[in-house]
Amino acid sequence: MGGVGPARHVHAAVERVAAPEKRRAARGQGRIEFPYRPPRGRRRLAVGRVVSAIGEIPRFTGRRRGRRVEMSAAKSYGRMQWRVLIATMIGYTLFYFMRKNFSFAMPGLEQDCGITKSQLGDFLFAGGIVYGLSKFLNGFIGDRVNSRKMLCFGLLACTLVNVAFGFVPDFVEGRTMVWAFGALLVLNQFFQGTGFPPCARLIAFWVPPKELATKMSVWNTSHSVGGGLVAKVCGVIMGLGVLGSAN
Repeated sequence: MGGVGPARHVHAAVERVAAPEKRRAARGQGRIEFPYRPPRGRRRLAVGRVVSAIGEIPRFTGRRRGRRVEMSAAKSYGRMQWRVLIATMIGYTLFYFMRKNFSFAMPGLEQDCGITKSQLGDFLFAGGIVYGLSKFLNGFIGDRVNSRKMLCFGLLACTLVNVAFGFVPDFVEGRTMVWAFGALLVLNQFFQGTGFPPCARLIAFWVPPKELATKMSVWNTSHSVGGGLVAKVCGVIMGLGVLGSAN
C-alpha cells in the first residue's frame, strides 16, 4: 500500500504535463495513445515539468519510521531554539555590562580626572541620543546582513572602546582628556545599538509566534543579569581602589 500513493501522484503529474499536447494531437489526428511522447523540441521542457511535479509529491513512509523522523526533527529544532536563545542572552548581557559600567565609574572620574557633573551629564545625554538613533538605523541594517556576524562585530567594537577608556589618561590630559572620554562614551553608545536588532531577528526566526512572548520574556532577563553583574564587578573594583575611592 505504501507504493500506491506515489504511483498515483506520478501518473497524475504526467497526465497534467501531457494534457495540452494530447489535446493538440487529438484535434489534428483524432486519437493519441498513452504513454505520450512529446515532440523532440518540447521533450526537455516536458521532462522538467514532470520532475518539478514529482518533487512536490509527499514521501510515503511507514508510520513508525515517519513518527521517529518527526520526533527527531522536533528535538533538534527545540535544541536549536534554546541554543540560539541562550547565545543571544549571553551576548546581550555582555552588551549591558559594557553599557552600564560608565555610571559606576563616574565618581572615580570626577575624583581622579577632574570631570564635572555637568560634563558627565552632557556626555550621558549625547550618548542616549546616539544610542536611540543607532538602534533605529541598525534595525534596517540587521535585516540585510548576517545576524550572528553583526552581533559579534558589535561586541568586539564595544570591547575595544571600553579598553580604550583605560588608556586615555596615558596619552592625553586636561580638557583634551575630558573630551576624549566623552567621544569614547558616545562611540560606545553607537556600537551598543548593534546589539538588539540581530538578537530580535534571530529569536523571531527560530521561535514560532505561539511561543514568542514566552521566549522573549526569558530572553529579557539578560537585561537584569547584565545590570546586576556590572554592579557587582564595578563595586568590587571600586572597593579595591582601582578606580576612585571605596566611598
